[in-house]
Amino acid sequence: MKWIKFLALLILISSGIYYYQFTNKEIKKTKENQKIIEQYHKKRRVSADVLGIITLCKTRKSSVIKRGNVDDIISKNQVASLNQQLNVKEDIYLAGHSIPSVFGDLHQYQVGNQLLLTIHHKKYYYDIYKIEKILIDDFTPFLQIKQYPRLLLMTCTNDSNVRLLVYAKLTNV
Repeated sequence: MKWIKFLALLILISSGIYYYQFTNKEIKKTKENQKIIEQYHKKRRVSADVLGIITLCKTRKSSVIKRGNVDDIISKNQVASLNQQLNVKEDIYLAGHSIPSVFGDLHQYQVGNQLLLTIHHKKYYYDIYKIEKILIDDFTPFLQIKQYPRLLLMTCTNDSNVRLLVYAKLTNV
């Protein structure tokens, strides 16, 4: 019976250490991203891979938008531009984790809520016009005929086979 208590204590301690390390890594990522956002807004030099900033207007959370390897970008709690550029005259596809510091708040957004893209220090406001959940192997949203360039945000859900898509159109520059 003592070995069960010892094993339980060992598991508890190991879990605590892992949680502590994980939390510290997440805090470090958040601080690094906030530093990039501040530098970007102050028009200071940032990495050439930084394309802009996306702000969820209702909750005022901002995230760095980068181009490059999607998995690397997302692992740093940043937003990946799937088309590797940001041009408001074309569709923009952005992907990010559904965590509080990135797109976690999108699950509470509704049609009519606003998003803000800051590209080359110019502000572009988008209104959400559609929100849907799709299977991860459904590519029809990328093939749909549209009447105007759209912003499409993608994030995960509690179901690893389902993605949340948020569609928005440019409304104000």
